[in-house]
Amino acid sequence: MKRLSAILFAAFVPLATAQAALIDTDSPLGANTAVFDTATNLQWLKLSATAGQTPDQIFAQTATGGLLQGYRYATVDELTCGLLGPQLRGGGCVYTGGLRNVDIALSFMERFGKSFDRLGLFQPIFLEGQTPQVYGEIWHATRLTDALLIDVDTQMANLQPTRPADHWLVHQVPEPSALALFGIAALALAARTRRARRA
Repeated sequence: MKRLSAILFAAFVPLATAQAALIDTDSPLGANTAVFDTATNLQWLKLSATAGQTPDQIFAQTATGGLLQGYRYATVDELTCGLLGPQLRGGGCVYTGGLRNVDIALSFMERFGKSFDRLGLFQPIFLEGQTPQVYGEIWHATRLTDALLIDVDTQMANLQPTRPADHWLVHQVPEPSALALFGIAALALAARTRRARRA
């Protein structure tokens, strides 16, 4: 019994302690057009993969049977607290403010194909009888006397469905359940026990 406990513990510890990472991956739009976030199990389409497209075009592709079926616009918290905050500041949320660690910000923006002074769309809000709105974020680079400061400003903006924009699109990747992980560990234990008996 002690042996079983030790093996199961060894199987689960790496999963619990693994560092969250961003991994380039493929999407229906081609090779290396998405980024998988191991911390949230969200697959993000790179902004460069949908460059020049309008919200109307994106909605058509995310509909049933579309090329991007299963993808959706990210929520405010998924983007600002789940992606921008941990990657740019090491935690928390980034709704507005200046980022002094320019190298990290530029590396992040380069990975997603993001440029400055472009409105990014996420979590479209449709209220009956009103102009559709989205949360948007705009990045600015400000040159000071001897330093560069990157500012990000997140706010509500009117949705212009026929105007090209950035698109923070996500796809939820199912994460293996604890039961499945337990099963894998149990199978590994059984295989090892069989090998030991044959030896």
